[in-house]
Amino acid sequence: MLDFEEFIEEVKHRIVEYLEEYPIETVEIHQVLKNNGVLETGLVILLKGSNISPNIYLESYYQLYTEGHLVEELLADIAAAYIFAKEQVEDKEYEPYDAKQAEKHLFIRLINQEQNEELLQKCPYIPYLDLAITFRYIILSDGERIGSALVSFDDMKRWGYDLGTLYKHALSSMRTLFEPRTVSLEKMLRERMAEFEEDICDIDNPLYVLTNDIGMNGASFMLYDDVLETFAREQKSSFYILPSSIHEVLLLPEKEEMNVAFLAETVREVNRMAVAKIEYLSDSVYRYDFNSKCVSICKLEG
Repeated sequence: MLDFEEFIEEVKHRIVEYLEEYPIETVEIHQVLKNNGVLETGLVILLKGSNISPNIYLESYYQLYTEGHLVEELLADIAAAYIFAKEQVEDKEYEPYDAKQAEKHLFIRLINQEQNEELLQKCPYIPYLDLAITFRYIILSDGERIGSALVSFDDMKRWGYDLGTLYKHALSSMRTLFEPRTVSLEKMLRERMAEFEEDICDIDNPLYVLTNDIGMNGASFMLYDDVLETFAREQKSSFYILPSSIHEVLLLPEKEEMNVAFLAETVREVNRMAVAKIEYLSDSVYRYDFNSKCVSICKLEG
């Protein structure tokens, strides 16, 4: 059996056999630093005369290989994935945005600050509690999925933005690109699951999900004062914000008998058991104060 490095080399050298009709210029392997220090291995197939190519990440294909799938079968699947991705970007060759174009394509991704020290050295960001506000821009979108890139220092310089301007435009653009969505956890589970067990939810302390209309990078909407204030007014109380992932957070209206230490332990356990490392946001419990309209990290005793 091939180890992962051998599998990568096999794919790199043989994928051309499965794409003979395409004028391939180079086949490269790139290590891509993702959220929370996750490194993924991307296969990049660049065609002659083209300046854009999708990354086909190989870890999932290697997992299939270890489960008994043949290399030839996986090469055919990788080739099919490349052809599909290529068709999505045909006639959409990417040219770097100017400042006016960037204004309309920016959005925010909230990530964990401590887990992303290396990544944050390479891009502009704003510290927020124990998180970091990072900036991305949409390159391609088909209405259901988006392709995006991390805003670099070079991007910011090219646009003539300072950090405040970048944040202002990203905050405005994201609200146009994505619609915030606050829905009860029970309703969301019923939408996603054919059979729903009602006792999954604590009816006395209902949880709500804050995300956006496409369910990606939705945790960033905890930065919007009006979204949080509207929920607080509806509930007539302060509330806790429980990080679920970079894509969503849970909102829990505050009651006197609530044990914050128990909430924190629950968040840690769920993160450990059910959240992929690349989607992890934080183990902290946050609190939105109804009166001050501010978000803070809950301090635990001991």
